[in-house]
Amino acid sequence: MNNPVMEEQFRAGFINFVMIRLHLSGLAIITLLVFLLYPSQPISYFLARSVKPEMFNIALYTSLTFLSYLTIKAAILSIQNTKIISIRDWFLYTKISVISYLWGRISYGLFYTTFILLLLMPVLLVSGSVSAIGPLNILAVLLFMYLLMLNIYLIGLLFFTLFKKQHWMMTLIIWIIVILLFFLSPNLFPDEHPALLLMKLQRSGSLSEDLKTPLITSIISIFFLLFCSWLSLFLYHRRVHG
Repeated sequence: MNNPVMEEQFRAGFINFVMIRLHLSGLAIITLLVFLLYPSQPISYFLARSVKPEMFNIALYTSLTFLSYLTIKAAILSIQNTKIISIRDWFLYTKISVISYLWGRISYGLFYTTFILLLLMPVLLVSGSVSAIGPLNILAVLLFMYLLMLNIYLIGLLFFTLFKKQHWMMTLIIWIIVILLFFLSPNLFPDEHPALLLMKLQRSGSLSEDLKTPLITSIISIFFLLFCSWLSLFLYHRRVHG
């Protein structure tokens, strides 16, 4: 059976040409940055000195910053096509269950995260190859990056279920908090910090061991955020119908 929340989310997110232009503009900017900073020396120059060009890291962290903002924006915004439909409207007038509503939002989040990562994957693959990073290491980075984006999407969704707000200022505040916690403050949790793990995966010779703990941590975090979002929606559903 089709999920009405998921259908409305797809219509709002992908029929709107403004959103497509936003994604393509971001891709163009990241590609331009990568090629502007393309190493002036041949790759053999860096390999002979055991130094890798920073092309992949430039593409990676620029992409992460761009993707994190877009995923939070997608999670925070209410579902809207011809008119704004609030959470209260869904629960009060459509009689949809909390599980169905949450599943619709999560399904869109899974698709959206996959879509924007695939959009940027060619740039990441090319820059990784130029930076002399092994194919398996690049795939490990992309896998961890995907799980990281899912967590960021769920963080945005949790804030939306708690505050029921869709103002652009809230999106910006959450994005800044995520950037500070995940990318700019490794001293807070150095053993599990995403930025340090991404660097470690690039030069790892034992990916199965190095990926084990981050994958488990990411999956636990996903289920925790899902539970918190469900609890928030469940309590609100009871208040609406109370």
